[in-house]
Amino acid sequence: MVNLLAFLSPSRGWGAEKRFLKILSYFPRFGIQTFVLTTGGRLSHGEGSDSPVQKAKPTTFSLVLQGIRAVRKVPCDGVYVYHAERASCIVPSFIVSLIARKPLFVVLHDDSKRSEDKLRFISLLRANIQGSPFPFSIAHTSVSLIRRMAVRRASACFCPSEFTAA
Repeated sequence: MVNLLAFLSPSRGWGAEKRFLKILSYFPRFGIQTFVLTTGGRLSHGEGSDSPVQKAKPTTFSLVLQGIRAVRKVPCDGVYVYHAERASCIVPSFIVSLIARKPLFVVLHDDSKRSEDKLRFISLLRANIQGSPFPFSIAHTSVSLIRRMAVRRASACFCPSEFTAA
């Protein structure tokens, strides 16, 4: 049995979240047990049973702390990111995978960030400064760089469409 940890932002019911929840129902057939850490502060088994974890605000720092606690509580073989473009998923997942030394598995839903990935750091920073005020531009640049590092260091990237894989 393989155990994976995943972060979920349940406040959105878009396609990526719906696909993720559907995939969770198929994982047990392949010997994969998934534990989902939601921003609501609960660690849930992919098949529906819940076990509480210390609640924290859905900030990146608290999500990382929750993830580290979860990895210690539940033997974890890897970290699964269901959406690489969502900062609340990719950032804590990447940091937890680095700290816990666990492989990272990333799902790329579209290539909307492909042009951003091709930019050099200074060009990325300039583009973000032009697009938003100072503190937000630094935060956006940081998230972009972390996402870029996470995708490049991932053990596997999954593309649910041919368009993304091309």
